[in-house]
Amino acid sequence: MKLFTYAKIYGNYTKSEITKLYNEGKILINNELLPLSCPVRENDIVTIDNIVIKNDIEFKYYKYYKPRGVLSVINDKPESFINFIDSEIKLSPAGRLDKESEGLIILSNDGKFINELINSDKAHEKEYIVEVKYPITSDFLEKIKKPHLIRGRLTTPMLIKRLDAFHLALVLYEGIYHQIRTIIKNSNNTVLSLKRIRIKNYTLDDMKPNELIEIKPMELDK
Repeated sequence: MKLFTYAKIYGNYTKSEITKLYNEGKILINNELLPLSCPVRENDIVTIDNIVIKNDIEFKYYKYYKPRGVLSVINDKPESFINFIDSEIKLSPAGRLDKESEGLIILSNDGKFINELINSDKAHEKEYIVEVKYPITSDFLEKIKKPHLIRGRLTTPMLIKRLDAFHLALVLYEGIYHQIRTIIKNSNNTVLSLKRIRIKNYTLDDMKPNELIEIKPMELDK
């Protein structure tokens, strides 16, 4: 395993945090500053900021209901989700939601699991309930069914179910920034509310905003 991956998984750091620590000379193998591409051997001692990083940490996995108005990123802002959860370990998010959206996010200190879950090449299903401003017409449904060009990428067609005159259930297979909002805006409508209710086989069920529920090992979909 390369030093960068080792630090990310067992040190539970983000990519930018690892880069910063490395540039400051704080990531060492056997007390030596070696390239981040250097492999870590079984008997090597890895230290980050003078703390020995061991590969026997216990991984934890949670479902989190992100409320509207909360950020699904780790930063110093008071709106960051880390200020709304009670956890003694640093948890990273898989499946981010924009500030005005709500719903299911998966949190874990297992970097490999997080990367696998957010990998767009895996085409993991993500399901949303969306409320729109104007009545849902046949023309509108035809427009949102088509691929849309967003940020230079052509979207994969969504699975769409009309729930009533103003509500839709949508299933996505990718995660382009503001994908649903952009597609609906391009189709002459406006999103009033957006809630994610499922990622793969993990479901929101009857969770309440800011609720954190641990996913047991036997419940993991790996």
